[in-house]
Amino acid sequence: MNKTLSNITYVLSATVFAKLVGFVSSFILPKLLSPENYGAWALLLIIPTYTPIAVLGTVETLVRQYPYYKGQAEINRARAVENSVFASIILGAGFILLCNGLTFITDLNPLNVSIQQVRVMLLVGSTSLFSAFFYHRFAAHQNFRNYSMVDTFRAVATIILLTLFCWLWGLTGGVIALLIAELSICLFSGLISFRSCGPLEADFDTRKIWEAIRIGFPITIVWWSLSFSSSLDRLVSGSMLGKAATGHYALALNIVYSIILLPQAINRVFYPKINEGLGKNVAPKALAEFVIIPIKVMSLTTPVLIAAVMLVLPVAYDLIFRDYLPGIDSARILLIGLFFSSIIGNGVNYLVAKGKQSVLFFYVVVACLVNVCGAIMLVKTGLGIEGIAFSTSFAGAVLCALIWLAVMREMNYTPSEQVGSLISFFSPLFIFGGPLVAIMLAVRTNDHAALVPQHPVLALSLAVSLLIYFLIILTLPPYKGWVREIVGFVRGGNKAGSF
Repeated sequence: MNKTLSNITYVLSATVFAKLVGFVSSFILPKLLSPENYGAWALLLIIPTYTPIAVLGTVETLVRQYPYYKGQAEINRARAVENSVFASIILGAGFILLCNGLTFITDLNPLNVSIQQVRVMLLVGSTSLFSAFFYHRFAAHQNFRNYSMVDTFRAVATIILLTLFCWLWGLTGGVIALLIAELSICLFSGLISFRSCGPLEADFDTRKIWEAIRIGFPITIVWWSLSFSSSLDRLVSGSMLGKAATGHYALALNIVYSIILLPQAINRVFYPKINEGLGKNVAPKALAEFVIIPIKVMSLTTPVLIAAVMLVLPVAYDLIFRDYLPGIDSARILLIGLFFSSIIGNGVNYLVAKGKQSVLFFYVVVACLVNVCGAIMLVKTGLGIEGIAFSTSFAGAVLCALIWLAVMREMNYTPSEQVGSLISFFSPLFIFGGPLVAIMLAVRTNDHAALVPQHPVLALSLAVSLLIYFLIILTLPPYKGWVREIVGFVRGGNKAGSF
């Protein structure tokens, strides 16, 4: 269990650092490039974003199947998966290079930017396939120290080269900088991958590659659908409320999702661990603990994180984002809804590991429909971005409930146990969120000049709510039992922590 905690620490530290660097670069590049060139840069980034489609999800097969076969002590089969996925990466990169070659004999340029820059970005895309393979190979081997090193190296190399080259040569320099950075990342990750994970021998057996596609492509579709569902709120806002309101809402999202880094780190570490547990055929109870206890951790701690952000929100808006003050209520609503996003990840991991991608996809579609229909209806009633924030949060709650009910069905919970467990997972939000909503309504004002003077009142109210929350958590039997389970899990005092 200590190794799992170390892995979470590695991933969390690297993710926070990379996010901070990305935040800085998001301010630097617009200053170095003209609005027209910055728009072209955004278009060019589409190319490396979508080039992973060329490998049809085989990298997902690596992250799922390698730890599974390792758990079954079938190292040869695990290595065979690595080698066939590596072959698919070579074929995918070759396809991207072929597309690059076609740009010399055709006039096709749908992005309407410099064709020379498009060619360089296609080289970036083909190189990134290898970088991504080495990066996810570390995850499959559960070597999260090297995994995090690559994240850190990527952040540092990218911001240094982009800043220097954009300053010297503008957009063209930025494109070249990205290629140099990606080549450096590929070389760096490749070298430590071969050193720590062993050699690779590309296996071009079409049957094995097709098997990797058959397993990985549905998983990729699920991840893409989840990403798409997370952007629906901005699409509704942009089409119905205009650019200004969408800008207010987008900033609220950026602030709110700054606290989801811990759940993301936990999810990245636990996904291959769950696959390994399935491969080892560990006792269902032990595996259930390994899946369920992290959700109890996030269920108990997320309200505290929400309170911390809620506390600094008025000051941040007043001192830094005063032009975006109309979005503060949407940020508060999204903060409450963030609870569901923070506890959903391990459920997704488990269903994917169990091969339930079609069920997941159906749930995502349901959540998307709930989100879009709810947002449109609430906007038409005059609620604006606050209505969109509520619809997004409610859809997240629906998706979270559907996923965890499916997980518990897979674990042979009875219907009454499923409902009882789901209520207990959500209850910390209601224990803390009920008073918090009352406080928000009490201090809500349209007079933005009065926002910060209310801050002491809000701070005192949040402190009282937190005190009540901790008293309940530490004294009532269900939550007191959770705390004992979590402490035992961290200490490795159960079977789940040992596999």
